[in-house]
Amino acid sequence: MRPIASELHGVTHLVYAALYEAPNLVDGWRDEGQIRTNDLMLRNLMGVLEPAAPTLRHVALLQGTKAYGVHVRPLAVPAREGRSEMYQQPNFYWAQEGFLRELQQGKDWHWSILRPVLIVGETIGGAMDLIPPLGVYAAVLREQGRALDYPGGAARVSQAVDVDLLARAIGWAGQAATARNEAFT
Repeated sequence: MRPIASELHGVTHLVYAALYEAPNLVDGWRDEGQIRTNDLMLRNLMGVLEPAAPTLRHVALLQGTKAYGVHVRPLAVPAREGRSEMYQQPNFYWAQEGFLRELQQGKDWHWSILRPVLIVGETIGGAMDLIPPLGVYAAVLREQGRALDYPGGAARVSQAVDVDLLARAIGWAGQAATARNEAFT
């Protein structure tokens, strides 16, 4: 990454959405190796970006519902930031958040963490949008003459955000007038 450092000079905003997932998805969320890998990915990027980009103003970190322990127990709705039980399970989010808090101290740039429950919208080359598979599921049920039901159970469907709205929220969080070190649901 160091060879491209000179190309990062004018960077003012970073939206960090990188994620390493282990092959056994849910078990991997609590795996120390996966936690370490995701933490190091952000640390390595910031280790190159921050010195190369003196005009850096904002880092937006995109996370998700694992912050609320959804991988350990059903999500308590409404999800709220700062609840003590959030920090009671292993999670790479805490390593990343702690790193940003420490790195940012005394500097001109700020960070925001956005934690949408479910993002809906077009994805290219990614499998994170649940709308297409739900559409296929609905079509199969219709073909079978069965009523549409959500296979995840009603208790799991509590909120979603459109990808365009999320993009506007990321832009808002990075504006000079609103930039602060804070996490948002």
